[in-house]
Amino acid sequence: MANFYISPTGNDTTGDGSVGNPWLTIAKGVTGSATDDTINLAAGTYSWLTATIGARTLQGASSATTFIDAGGTAATQLWTLTNNTINDITFQNNGGYHQTTGQWRGLIKGAVTFNRCIFTNIRVDADSIAYGVALFGYQSTMTFNRCLFYDIGGGGGYNTAYFICARFSSPQTFTFNNCTLDFSLTGSNILNGFGYIVNHTPPQNLVMNNTILNNRSGTTLVFGSWTAVTSSYSDYYNMSGTVTATNSITSDPLLIDPASADFRLRTSSPCIGTGTLL
Repeated sequence: MANFYISPTGNDTTGDGSVGNPWLTIAKGVTGSATDDTINLAAGTYSWLTATIGARTLQGASSATTFIDAGGTAATQLWTLTNNTINDITFQNNGGYHQTTGQWRGLIKGAVTFNRCIFTNIRVDADSIAYGVALFGYQSTMTFNRCLFYDIGGGGGYNTAYFICARFSSPQTFTFNNCTLDFSLTGSNILNGFGYIVNHTPPQNLVMNNTILNNRSGTTLVFGSWTAVTSSYSDYYNMSGTVTATNSITSDPLLIDPASADFRLRTSSPCIGTGTLL
């Protein structure tokens, strides 16, 4: 289990992946490392290119300084991951991957745990015979700890766009702990629903512990075709649909200034003091 380093000032040719002589790209970090190694990303912006990444840990300097950027909401980049851990990185400016015409779109699929990551400026398109998933694909087991999601929405002019899609019958689990999810986009960029299931049974679990779901669009965001959402100690504001919730609320969480990306709670927030330690 070795440590390797990449930096915007690194070099894939002359670098050796050491802290003093880092590589330049994530792609080189992946090919130059092995299973269970850690790839450390210095502060800066890296290209979000379609890739398959085996069991690695990707460690950013912080989500405020380390960015993986797809280049714009017209981009269609997909990561397929296997037993990965990704820490302290912001993923931004992606339009969703288009696997086959009109089938599904997603940004990340596979088995992965995200810690303290941010996902922003994400769009998804879908046409009249299909649907889109704003973030994630299928056949996935994903855990999000202390992550932030905002500026997530549809691409405009299409019929259906969802935050998460469950597709195919293999085990699928989506777990959110201490996350903030802000679905505030309006007009052509609004999402149709939170979760969507096609052809098969719902995920084994969808657990959102200590999670705030905040839709400020003025339109209720439906849970979609998921009928067995399990939750505890969460705030579901302006949401509709079936959810099995314990110790959860539906009040406005009173974030400080989400329009300016300040998602901290006001001192008057009904969420303060109502969670549970994990």
